Amino acid sequence: MCSTSGTTQPRSLPLQLPISSPITTITTTNTTTTTDSHEFPMHYEMPSFGRSPWRPGFWSRVPWFGILSLFGSFICAVGTAIVLVTSNGREHETWPTPDLWVQPSVVLSVLTAAANAMVIMAFQDGVTISWWLKMLQGGDLNDCHRYWFYANNVFAAATSGRHFNKVALACIMVAVIVVDGPVMQRASSIRSITADHPRNFSLAIGQDILDYPSGWYTSRAPAVDTLSGNFTQVLAAYNNRDPIRPPRVEGCRGTCRGDVIAPGWDVSCTYETRKAPGMPDVAEQVGAGNITVIYNGPYESGSINVSTLFVPHGLLSDMVAATCNMQIGIIKHHVEVASNGDVTLVRKPLTSPVNDTVRTDWPWIETAGMGTYPSKVGGIALAAGNIYNSEITLYNGASLQIEGKGPMAYAYRNSSDEVLGSENMTWADPTPDVVAAIQELTFRSAVHYTNDTTPLLAATEGREVLTTAVYESHYNFLLGGLIVMLLATVAMMPLFHGWWNLGRDVSLSPVEIAMAFKAPHTDGGDANADVSTLLKQIGKRRAQYGVVATSDFPASPGLTSGFREGMSPAPSPGLSPAPTGSLSNAGARGPPSIMLRDIDRKGTASTFSPEPRSPLAIADPKILRRPSPDT
Repeated sequence: MCSTSGTTQPRSLPLQLPISSPITTITTTNTTTTTDSHEFPMHYEMPSFGRSPWRPGFWSRVPWFGILSLFGSFICAVGTAIVLVTSNGREHETWPTPDLWVQPSVVLSVLTAAANAMVIMAFQDGVTISWWLKMLQGGDLNDCHRYWFYANNVFAAATSGRHFNKVALACIMVAVIVVDGPVMQRASSIRSITADHPRNFSLAIGQDILDYPSGWYTSRAPAVDTLSGNFTQVLAAYNNRDPIRPPRVEGCRGTCRGDVIAPGWDVSCTYETRKAPGMPDVAEQVGAGNITVIYNGPYESGSINVSTLFVPHGLLSDMVAATCNMQIGIIKHHVEVASNGDVTLVRKPLTSPVNDTVRTDWPWIETAGMGTYPSKVGGIALAAGNIYNSEITLYNGASLQIEGKGPMAYAYRNSSDEVLGSENMTWADPTPDVVAAIQELTFRSAVHYTNDTTPLLAATEGREVLTTAVYESHYNFLLGGLIVMLLATVAMMPLFHGWWNLGRDVSLSPVEIAMAFKAPHTDGGDANADVSTLLKQIGKRRAQYGVVATSDFPASPGLTSGFREGMSPAPSPGLSPAPTGSLSNAGARGPPSIMLRDIDRKGTASTFSPEPRSPLAIADPKILRRPSPDT
């Protein structure tokens, strides 16, 4: 190791340096030129590559990479807003399109990461430009250091105090911008909603139930007395409340409602009042209601009559009689379709002014007598009658006893238990249930006769009630993320201000910086060239960091200043060591020096060449002038 004391003998590297030539440094201040010459042992022989012109200009020096990075960051910020606006309220797995969907949070993550990356790239480009512009304007070496150090140390930038500058601000914003990622992730979420909106859906429903018998005549009486095999299955499904499920339902994802054209009944009902039955005498009885389903037989083979009688306000008030004439045909059924394809018929009031009948059918007269003869709709009437035919009788045995047959006596009494056995007992209207049962049995028959070749029929006035997941945008988080991104982007802009004053492409390459500081190891290179050109010129020069102690070298600012002792280079290939002690120690004319040693490909030492006539260099502002195209 070398000591800083003048009495300590530094270690010397024995080198044979047989050739010597002057190295000349030209320093220009205003109009005075000073030339200092020293006789140095020649270490390199460097060609001079001349100088490239210094060409400042607005368009010629545009830092496209940095400017486009800033523009890209702004575009990404705008893109996040577009994503949240367009996805808000959209159904899950339908944004941006049902065929190619992606969650908005994923797109936000990509856009945020891209914006951050572009800000960082713009920062790196802008720091380089700012450093060179600062050196072009002039400053001390502290400024030179700070413009570089603040760009590489967030803590130093944040604690810069009175030395705070645009580079420190940009560095802090580059560190802060990472928070926009978590913020933007919160800007989009998923919630469940129930929405009712128009929807087109279709069902496959058979339209030709009159081609299939529902019952049979098996006696001389003109009345259907048994069911067909197919309709027996339909009735069993009705009694078991099996779901109505057509073989094909398309277009319905949730719960759909609409009108479907299918076989049914044109219904015409009338209501009228009858005399109140009154309170019967003891041991007497009185009728309180009935239900009758009548099939009109072979001569009116397409019609059914339903008649009912009931007591809505007690025995002391008028009774109500309802009569419904039903004719087979094609009607609009109001249906509700579940997401699994199950169909439920929706009732309408019997006295609705809306006519849902599409057409009425009048089948041919049917045959009845000895033998077995089919009936188109007689089985439907037979099944409905066996289910609903009822008669209510009230017998006065100190209190009114309910007697009768059928479901009306027990299923339709709607008065409270407190009035049970009195004249205040009431019954509800069974007519809608009877008519609805006949309509459902007919609709189930149509579904039963549907197969895979049955065409789909589109529902009319279709609507869909769907509980679905939709995207919800939170614009407060968007605002927070945009503020961070835009502030970071704006903070990068001052770094580029003044780029038009630069006369060439610049970088913070150590070689380019060394060239600007007139390092001897870069002698002969083009001081006005960009780093790629400079590396082509001197990039193959080999270098090593070490100590060279020699009495042959005088004290030279270019070779001896600013280095510590204790580092010695390895011997150069091709150079034979000199005799021990050939390089003076205590009596050296100059102090120990650290230098960058260059060896060409052949391993032979070469010499220094004179510096370019007017190189660009970083030096005291008093001796510099602004470069021009003629520099």
